Amino acid sequence: MTTLALRNRYLAALGISGSLLSGCSSTEPGGTTPTATTDPVATATSDAPATATAAPVEMAAIATATAATATAATAAFWEPTVFAAPTAGNGPDEPNTTRMPSCPSGAFCVAEADAVGSTMAPSPFAKCAVQVNDPQRPSSRSRSIHFDKEQTRRERTKTKDACCYGWVIPCPGGRPLMVDGLARVAAARESPAWLPASRQARALDSVLTTLPRDEREALAVHYATEAAYEHASIAAFSRVSLALLAVGAPADLVADTHRAALDEIRHAEAMYRLASAFRGAAVGPGALSLVGARLTASLVELATEAFIEGCVGEVAAALVLREEAERAPGEATRDVLAAIAADEERHAELAWRTVAWALGQDARVRAALEESRAALAAELSTELPPPSRGLPFVTSARERISIRRDAIREVVLPCLGALLARDVA
Repeated sequence: MTTLALRNRYLAALGISGSLLSGCSSTEPGGTTPTATTDPVATATSDAPATATAAPVEMAAIATATAATATAATAAFWEPTVFAAPTAGNGPDEPNTTRMPSCPSGAFCVAEADAVGSTMAPSPFAKCAVQVNDPQRPSSRSRSIHFDKEQTRRERTKTKDACCYGWVIPCPGGRPLMVDGLARVAAARESPAWLPASRQARALDSVLTTLPRDEREALAVHYATEAAYEHASIAAFSRVSLALLAVGAPADLVADTHRAALDEIRHAEAMYRLASAFRGAAVGPGALSLVGARLTASLVELATEAFIEGCVGEVAAALVLREEAERAPGEATRDVLAAIAADEERHAELAWRTVAWALGQDARVRAALEESRAALAAELSTELPPPSRGLPFVTSARERISIRRDAIREVVLPCLGALLARDVA
């Protein structure tokens, strides 16, 4: 679905008519999508066992890539102070709009002596490698790392031999489970628990089995990471349903939130099936820690989270999945990705309905949405990471950020503007 079609769909769901709605032929009146007679996520698999042509990927590598916290920093590593984590809101009723779940990103610095690489940065940073491993996660393939000249220049006012790097993790799919401003996921483990006997991992499309081993390994890690976020989204929607009950939300929002959680179970199963197929052995989630996770939220917090994580995040995730479905060389993988994308588009519609309801309940919601709108506008002006070689059929970090920005520019901001204007009228 194009950004124009999505914009029209969400405006229709909000009951907003006008010229923006013209040409939207992919949805029925009211912005709802016709229910499919079959479920591609569930049916794009067979009882055939996973293809075992690929050499098994080390489970430790997958677990490391999906771990929720970083390992201890090394002596040669430090976080630039300019990237210090922002603070939360000042009170229980104030939304935490400063920590917006975007493509996870950050920076680190190492000393020149530890920045050993085949390609060095230009003068006056000739002793800095253009690209290095992250000392906190040296085995992670999920981070795109690039040399940051300006940050290095700033850091060298304090440390003369600093070499600084920016990193970004391609935006995950699904609504994240946020704890203290950070996404929480379960580490991967070797387990068939999320590969039920009736839905065993389908044999890889034959064209995929010809991939080199290192690419199959990287794809196993990628889909295990995606699966971990989809798995955590089950908890995220469960939390939302409790928060909705706590603020007296209408039944339709609560019911559709529970349906979204069931969707996320299917999404996680599908992604774990893909990870298992590329790995050549079963991959599943370990325990998901809920330590520190709040089960309820104020109405303002609920609306802000629905906007940031649903109206923005799920639209971006859906567009990324649509793009990757187009690239997928095999029908089974393509059908799975397209079906998940359709669900994410519907979840974003639910988020818009939630925001619209909350806006009519509390005047403070408007101020929170205005703050979020300003933060999104600022996000559009930040620098993109440089192009990098990505995985086969998978969008790169730069592409995912570009797609997210298209979603913000062409879908989210116009819909939010129309919603706030209607509320005033």
